[in-house]
Amino acid sequence: MTGADDRETETTRYLDDIAVFARGIAFPAARSDLLLQAILAHATPRLIGELRSLPDSVFADADALRGALRDR
Repeated sequence: MTGADDRETETTRYLDDIAVFARGIAFPAARSDLLLQAILAHATPRLIGELRSLPDSVFADADALRGALRDR
């Protein structure tokens, strides 16, 4: 496996983590609520860090959350 393959696998796993996490959230949701849910759900450290780095705002739905995480 090459470095590019490793990065692609890591990115795919990360996107899967977001999808699984977002399924359990009642939207609209504030960043602080998302962060609390991630901690309580024992989300990956990467996802928790990414949520921490988002601006303090309310996300209308899972697509808005994924978009904000992708655009960082």
